[in-house]
Amino acid sequence: CSIGFGKPILSRQGGETVFHLTLLPWGGFVEIKGMIRDGTFADDDPSAFCNGSIRSRMAVIALGPAINYVFGLLLLATLCYAGFPVPTQRSILAAPSAGMPAAAAGLPAGDRVISIDARPLETRWVNLVEAIQASRGKPMDFVVQRGAERIQVKVTAQPSPDGKRWLIGVSQGNEVHREASPGQSLAYAFGCANQEAVKTLKALASLFSSSQSKAGFSGPVGIVRSGASAVREGLASLATFLSVLSINVAIFNLLPWPALDGGRLVMLAVEALRGRPPSPRSEILISALGLAALLALLLVGTVQDFLR
Repeated sequence: CSIGFGKPILSRQGGETVFHLTLLPWGGFVEIKGMIRDGTFADDDPSAFCNGSIRSRMAVIALGPAINYVFGLLLLATLCYAGFPVPTQRSILAAPSAGMPAAAAGLPAGDRVISIDARPLETRWVNLVEAIQASRGKPMDFVVQRGAERIQVKVTAQPSPDGKRWLIGVSQGNEVHREASPGQSLAYAFGCANQEAVKTLKALASLFSSSQSKAGFSGPVGIVRSGASAVREGLASLATFLSVLSINVAIFNLLPWPALDGGRLVMLAVEALRGRPPSPRSEILISALGLAALLALLLVGTVQDFLR
């Protein structure tokens, strides 16, 4: 069991498990004995992973993403209950980017967009995005809630560098839920987690579509940049970032992709249907191809990060 990647700088053994703290303590992994039938253990060794029942192996594989999801969910619910700003499904604005239309129109962080061109947004962020894309560069009349008053401003979106989207230079802001009960906080966190799952799947789907922008997909550089920004904003922002990251990791890990937990679950399902496991050679080849594809995906994300 390793915290991080690279050369171990500290090791401890507890029972049959060896724990490592490595030189690069970002992320981590668990190396389970007998993940692949490679002849290094007896066929009847009960401690080998591949000698367990299919149901128990599926449970072990699924537990990792499940813990990621539950951790993010509970952390979001705790932040919400404590009255810290947390991600929202509503059309609340974050600080606008300098030199972009939202900044030129004087829209500050915290404004909630009520309507665009007299059409109510139902306070949902996705409706705001759709309205901006539908404007195609024509001036829009925004009505925003700013404190106790409603203000009307005119905003004109500009095309993105790739020409596939219209932008006003603002992202979705956070919201404070005052006096939320534990049940309300948990319900909110669950809704936010589902929203993050949809955003993650849409960002991944954009990679395989020539008609969609790839701007929603971030690689390691973008994740580090977002984390550094959260650190500068304070402990609450960092906790929010970690909760959303944990949920995204859970969703990504469950994709039916070789080398990910979702791919392993698919292989176990195939084993259950066939009545026998794949050959060690086939399993190693599938995992290697999946890892290569995963590295290629990370490379695409890194390129997108630098293009931004």
